[in-house]
Amino acid sequence: MVKFVFISVNTFRSPLMSQTPNSPQKPRRTTTKPELFSTNYPITVPEHLRMFTIDSFEERLQKYLQDKFSVKITIERNSTLSQKTKNDKSRFLIKVEGEETDANNAIDELMNLFADIKTNEYNDKTSKTK
Repeated sequence: MVKFVFISVNTFRSPLMSQTPNSPQKPRRTTTKPELFSTNYPITVPEHLRMFTIDSFEERLQKYLQDKFSVKITIERNSTLSQKTKNDKSRFLIKVEGEETDANNAIDELMNLFADIKTNEYNDKTSKTK
C-alpha cells in the first residue's frame, strides 16, 4: 500500500519573512544635508559692468543660474572695492552657493556668458567701427 502525503504551502509571505539573512539588502538613502560650497565671481571689466545697466538683467541672470544649476545667487554692488573707471562707479560681485559641483558649473557658465560679450564702438564722425 502506498501513502500519499500532501503538503499545503501558503504562498503569502510577509515582507519581514521574505528577507532572509543571505538576501541582499536594498541600499538606504541617507538624508544628510550636503555641505554648501560658496564661491565668488567678480565683475570688473567695463563691458561686463555695462550688462548690469540693462533693465532686468540681474533678475534674469539670477533666475537662469538658479534654475539651471540649483544654486543660490547673490549679486552685490561693491563700490568700496571698485576699480574706478570712467562711467563705471561700482563693480559687482556674484556670489554662488550650493553643492560644490553645481556652484563650479554655475561659475563656468558665468565665465562663458561673459566671454561671449562682444562690443562695437562707433565713431560718430565717420560711422565706422573701431
